[in-house]
Amino acid sequence: MIGRPWIPNDTPWVGQTLRDVMARLENVVDPDWLPHPSSEQKRRLAFAECGCGSYSCVLPTQQPGVVLKLTTDLSEA
Repeated sequence: MIGRPWIPNDTPWVGQTLRDVMARLENVVDPDWLPHPSSEQKRRLAFAECGCGSYSCVLPTQQPGVVLKLTTDLSEA
């Protein structure tokens, strides 16, 4: 939705996955194509989400029109 503020995630595996792999991704992906932390909660970075389904979540990036999708489903990857 246009104009809707993104909210910090409450999908724990998303934040944990991004914290675990962000340094590696920054070496191979344009930084504008990566999500940026939206806040720090309890000393851990939180990331905004556009939405989540049963096996994946989509996150906004700094590049208009580009989102990052994280999935646990190998058939989506």
